[in-house]
Amino acid sequence: LFVSICYIVFSFSNECETALVNETGKDNLAILAAGKDNVSGLTDVLLLVNVNLAQGNVNIVQIPRDTFLNCPNGTKCKINSASHTLGGVDKLADVLENSLKIDIDHTVEFTLETFSRFIDLIGGVDINVPCDMDYDDPQQGLSIHLKAGNQLLYGREAVQFVRYRSGYIQGDIARIDAQKIFIAA
Repeated sequence: LFVSICYIVFSFSNECETALVNETGKDNLAILAAGKDNVSGLTDVLLLVNVNLAQGNVNIVQIPRDTFLNCPNGTKCKINSASHTLGGVDKLADVLENSLKIDIDHTVEFTLETFSRFIDLIGGVDINVPCDMDYDDPQQGLSIHLKAGNQLLYGREAVQFVRYRSGYIQGDIARIDAQKIFIAA
């Protein structure tokens, strides 16, 4: 986990690159990153991260949380509950490997708190918030209040930005688009 995050965050520094190559012996790594909701435990953010060590680039594919998945027991479930249903993110990776015909080398599971602390650690993220974001859900302890415009988002505000979806016409699909903007920033 540390080596994978080190590699992605520190933009292919020599120390991280050496550690990853030595760890796997591969030039290309696939990582399933699953962001869990604090209250429900659902994996509302699923990213397939491809790290190409030979070319020095990272590609990310987002998997929408409402995607249906054929589970090994013959049932269909939403992918955001599959990690819990199957017994963990490693089991979800096994199902995705079989379904997508890919190899997943590592899994990373993180909470909103971990994400928030990570964003604080890197000094925040400059982002253009596309619209005023106002939403409250007391059951989840979720309170989102961001104003439109360019700003530096620290952990708490970054969580609000990536979780917001209620004001978008396209709901979760628009939230995925906002998450792409955040990842790029």
